[in-house]
Amino acid sequence: MTAKSVLTTGDLVKFDSIDGAVLLGTPQFSLKGSSRASINSKEICVKGDGQQSSDFTLCPYNAPPFVTPGTLKCTIKALDSSNLSKIAHCDKKQVLYVGSQQFIANYEVIFKAIDPTTGNQDMKSSYSGKGSFNKIQLDIVKEN
Repeated sequence: MTAKSVLTTGDLVKFDSIDGAVLLGTPQFSLKGSSRASINSKEICVKGDGQQSSDFTLCPYNAPPFVTPGTLKCTIKALDSSNLSKIAHCDKKQVLYVGSQQFIANYEVIFKAIDPTTGNQDMKSSYSGKGSFNKIQLDIVKEN
């Protein structure tokens, strides 16, 4: 039996790393649980919460030699299996956990970074990376 930390409304989605570029800051947003069940008056987060198109954050980035910052839209591309309950469900959806591994993040280029010497723009339209969930208040459940 292992202890798992259930995600609830107000917990954070953090975008930790990016492949081939540099995040200028740590982009994050608060989760909003969509289930009818709650812990400490906070809705429990289920599969799909945090992955909706309305849940995203913007972040400046650069990708040398494109050092004049551009802007990325950060979203969750795919959850790790450790982020999803194998047993616990709310409203017929799997409960979300902090998880022991990071999820796969997608970074869509909204405004391209620029090389100030040449004026050339970053040619990539997206990047991939990793992210994690962070609890604001610790709630632990046991799962077999």
